[in-house]
Amino acid sequence: MVSRSESFKYDPFGRRIYKSSSSGTSIYAYDFDNLIEETNSSGSAVARYAQTDNTDEPMAMLRSGTTSYYHADGLGSVTSLSNTAGALAQTYTFDRSYIPYRASARSARPRSKWWVRRISRYPNLSPMHSLWSA
Repeated sequence: MVSRSESFKYDPFGRRIYKSSSSGTSIYAYDFDNLIEETNSSGSAVARYAQTDNTDEPMAMLRSGTTSYYHADGLGSVTSLSNTAGALAQTYTFDRSYIPYRASARSARPRSKWWVRRISRYPNLSPMHSLWSA
């Protein structure tokens, strides 16, 4: 059995900023909520990302001198990458509860958890809310 260990770090906004594994270290840079660059531990750019004006809506990725373009379904989930000639370079399949890391510009976390965490930031309207609701 092969043992694989990965470690991750996140910023206060829940964005992945660091990933370390046996294959190397990745450090992620953001422009507000959008991922724009991935560097290695020595600071060299590994990948650059172009985004639309909307959060979590990637447009293109430049990695190892190759540009790939993102394609999404009606829900906005990335379903494939194509090359500059328009041919599919990668496709993604997922079930309702899990979105693979490469299929999202963010990280491998189910969307439902993201929404729950975003909504639960303000569980009470005021400090006195719990007293009044009893």
